[in-house]
Amino acid sequence: MFSSLWGVVGGSTKGGILVREGMETTSAELPERLATGAIIIEETLVGERMQYTKVSGSGGPNTGWISTKFKDKPLVVSLMPAPNVWRVMYFETPTRGEQLRLLFWLTGTSFEDVKLPKFPDDLDPYRSSILGDNSPLAFDRVPLVQYNGTSIVQVAAAMQFVGEKLGLVDDTPEARAETAMLMLGSEEMRNTVFYPVFQAINDITAKCQETNMSSTEMMMKILELKPQFLHLVPYDQWMGHFERYLRRRGESNGPFLLGNKISYVDVALYDCITAIWTLPVCESKKDQKTKYPLLKVLEKAVREQPRLKDHLDVRGDFWPAINKVWKGESLP
Repeated sequence: MFSSLWGVVGGSTKGGILVREGMETTSAELPERLATGAIIIEETLVGERMQYTKVSGSGGPNTGWISTKFKDKPLVVSLMPAPNVWRVMYFETPTRGEQLRLLFWLTGTSFEDVKLPKFPDDLDPYRSSILGDNSPLAFDRVPLVQYNGTSIVQVAAAMQFVGEKLGLVDDTPEARAETAMLMLGSEEMRNTVFYPVFQAINDITAKCQETNMSSTEMMMKILELKPQFLHLVPYDQWMGHFERYLRRRGESNGPFLLGNKISYVDVALYDCITAIWTLPVCESKKDQKTKYPLLKVLEKAVREQPRLKDHLDVRGDFWPAINKVWKGESLP
């Protein structure tokens, strides 16, 4: 039943969406509209036309035919993937939610990748303001990961859920707690080091586009952020924390945070540090290796995982990948 459950998100200004007696768009209209926020079961789906049965909602016919889209805008959204199918919902950008996608690429696990092109508007249909108690988004946030009726948001919890399900952490209280601790640290570094500078770069890019500034002039303005990045955000502090953690564990115990076996937090940390290191305002690769040799070893060890390498060779590192998105290109 999960995959056939849909929420009505269109028609909020018109009292709901149009319902017809038959599949054809020329068939007779029913007198009432299907209310925004109603939950329906898909009975038949033919292209963008759906025959439904209503499960809940304040108004509208209990059954009939509706359109699933209008001018590329969704009128209904699927609330759950099919049984035993993973789903990740996040924006097209390779930012916070990308690490979840990397876990599936790492393990060769197929998943339904719901990419929302437009930030933040394309998240609106899934929010509680539209779907009420049936929204799959706790706190109206993404990334969202779903599996067999479970919906998890907040990236640390989502990474833990996927990581434990896919065997990317040892099944002991100590290992689970240590991995969760490191995961939260990785996200705090992302919040305090990566995002302040990435947002500043976004602001410069937007202003340059408004004034038709050349790409060379735009890059010059971005590079002016370098002193602020290296000295005002806690870059060395957070990189130093993780380098120290690896140093205390000892090189002989393996390249990863918990030893020789890769865990979900290694993927999270890889995604975070490479996003930072590929920013044009960061220090050189030579300086990175001199200051953080063990982090550079971890970076390479994660990057060389066979399935992950194949994916990243196509997608590219963060800075080239985000530039593709800004140009309107799709990422794998």
